[in-house]
Amino acid sequence: MSVLKAGPALPFFAFPTLINIFCYTVFMEQLYIFVDPVLIAPYRWLGSALAGWWLGTLFLALWTALLSELTLGLAYYLNRRAVKEKSEKMMDYFKASVAARKEGDQSSYKSINKLANEYYGQSFFLQMAMGMGSLWPAFLAAGWLQMRFGEIRFALPLVDFSLGFVAPFIILYIPARILFSRLKRPLLSYIRRSREESRAGGPGRAPAPARQSGPNPQD
Repeated sequence: MSVLKAGPALPFFAFPTLINIFCYTVFMEQLYIFVDPVLIAPYRWLGSALAGWWLGTLFLALWTALLSELTLGLAYYLNRRAVKEKSEKMMDYFKASVAARKEGDQSSYKSINKLANEYYGQSFFLQMAMGMGSLWPAFLAAGWLQMRFGEIRFALPLVDFSLGFVAPFIILYIPARILFSRLKRPLLSYIRRSREESRAGGPGRAPAPARQSGPNPQD
């Protein structure tokens, strides 16, 4: 007669992790159900299934790129002081190191240049983190594509190989990000210029005439 032995019990700190995973899974399922009618609509606009898939994925890539750019803009807005401070200190130390090198002070040059490299690394990795953080809409879009079209494969001509939904989505997502980044620059310049003009009293607005002094009627 065989005796069943119980496996090792889970440590107590593992239960909050399991609860978090369960809550995250339920949340993502409800989120996909909520956005599914909007995301799936462009896929049904055309009569051809293949053309409809490319059109729908194009709209999905545009939505994803727009959310990514908005996230990146918000991250830069919240961290603008830190980015500006690190960039200014990097430039100050760089100029000081160049001046020390011209004077022939190698010891000061190395120490100051080391500080400039440290601030450069901090600024670089801060901007890298903000850029990576803006990719969360792409992962959500990939999850939705997996839920909807996870079994679809695209056969490549002349080779015995096929692609899933990820490669076509990336092909459309990268140009969409480039497009929104190009459109963002003139838009931000226009907003900045309009704000400066509003603070100055409006474009082409003449200053108010000085009040002329005259005799007081009560005198």
